[in-house]
Amino acid sequence: MAARSITEFTPASDRAERIVRQIGEQAEAAHSEFGSDLAGYALVAWDMRGGARTVIDCREGAVALALVPAFAHDALNRHVTVAFQQSAVSEGLDDA
Repeated sequence: MAARSITEFTPASDRAERIVRQIGEQAEAAHSEFGSDLAGYALVAWDMRGGARTVIDCREGAVALALVPAFAHDALNRHVTVAFQQSAVSEGLDDA
């Protein structure tokens, strides 16, 4: 029986830098879209093992701290639904 080797996982620093850059770009896009009406945000980041880091700023605007989880859940569900629909259209999966 062949000996098993252990593979050590090493995070790629270019991936982390790309993600940080994308977060900045998306923050700028939100600022461009909402302008002075931008009132808050919620950010969830995770590592390769699924460890999470969260941050929320809801000091102003219509979304109170207790509502942030449901608000973010609904917004992300809409985002994923649109992404799936666009993927299905681009792959021709909606042709019946």
